[in-house]
Amino acid sequence: MHSQLPQAGLTLMIYAHACTLHTRLACLLFHPGYDWHTLGSLQTKIKTYPTLYDKDYCITTDDKHCFEPFQPIPLPFVRDSKHRVLYCITEYDPLMDSCNMNMDDWAKLARDIEKHYEQFDGFVILHGTDTMCYTASALSFMLENLGKPVILTGAQVATS
Repeated sequence: MHSQLPQAGLTLMIYAHACTLHTRLACLLFHPGYDWHTLGSLQTKIKTYPTLYDKDYCITTDDKHCFEPFQPIPLPFVRDSKHRVLYCITEYDPLMDSCNMNMDDWAKLARDIEKHYEQFDGFVILHGTDTMCYTASALSFMLENLGKPVILTGAQVATS
């Protein structure tokens, strides 16, 4: 029954300072040893967490085709949900310190959202928290009247 639900697609765009990303992933994935030097290792690691990956969900050939060139990852089924969420991960190379982002970097994010606009129902950007407001402001002008959600999110290290 769960496989018969309509699907919603999200992309997770990782564009942050490597050290910040390491800390954030430690919070997100509860894994302090995440190897943020290796592109693609996040997708492999996520598949070890049952709250982030449903290993029993069968991804069809049509699903794979719709998400090319990405590899869709199914979230576990949520009771009473009207959609089955599949998400994909884009890791920017190189990961950079968000404090050093400029107009070219914001334009790249906007172009990538535009490039994959029809492919996904929403976009999530992992970002350093200190400068997230600048990126959010720039994207709000570049993506004016966008019909899909763009979520910027980050985490801070606890002070205690």
